[in-house]
Amino acid sequence: MSEDKLDTDRRVHVKVVLLGQTRAGKSCLMKRYIDDNFYGDQVASVGCSFAARSIIVGPVELCLGIWDTCGQERYEALTRIYYQNAAAAIVCYDVTDLASFEKTSFWINELKEYNNEAAQIYLVGTKADLVEKDIKQRAVELSVVEALAKDVGAVTFETSSKTGENIKTLFQKIAEDFVSMGLHRKKRVKSIKLHQNTPTEDSIGLSKKSGCRCTGGNKEKTETS
Repeated sequence: MSEDKLDTDRRVHVKVVLLGQTRAGKSCLMKRYIDDNFYGDQVASVGCSFAARSIIVGPVELCLGIWDTCGQERYEALTRIYYQNAAAAIVCYDVTDLASFEKTSFWINELKEYNNEAAQIYLVGTKADLVEKDIKQRAVELSVVEALAKDVGAVTFETSSKTGENIKTLFQKIAEDFVSMGLHRKKRVKSIKLHQNTPTEDSIGLSKKSGCRCTGGNKEKTETS
């Protein structure tokens, strides 16, 4: 099959994991990308939740399978099972919360230890709208983030799930990096409906929720670039 023509019979599955401390804005980020909406009151993930979205990069159709992992310490061992085979990892921190950024090193080390592939890391600050509204709320300086990113080979973004700032750009970058590195040639899979047999919280024992508040669905959508 020629690479200059879209192969409509096959999709390439790309596993993306969202990592970070509880209340770092992971779930809000995923829901903004999937539903293009902002949910101000968001319950914390217990274990993991899943959503998928199709995106076309040149002649390649990718199915981004996004796993939103729990950031609570008592679930860290459970979360590790979702690291496996991840092609990309979005490690989130709240730009107004220094402790959430300091925790990112833990998640990066966990990923490198428990993922059996070399996942590209995206170090993503959330709730950028709060800083734009009041610069005094910034607790994490960009220079510090960039230093860590250089050390671990990560790509950096600052996002806002409330306004949508850089959300689509982030996932577009993930897709483009995956294709540019040639990984799509190694992971061809048969065409799937994005939400056919999608794992539910009940099916993987994740029906219990605990509350949190985010400041900052599962629909089949396709983007092109």
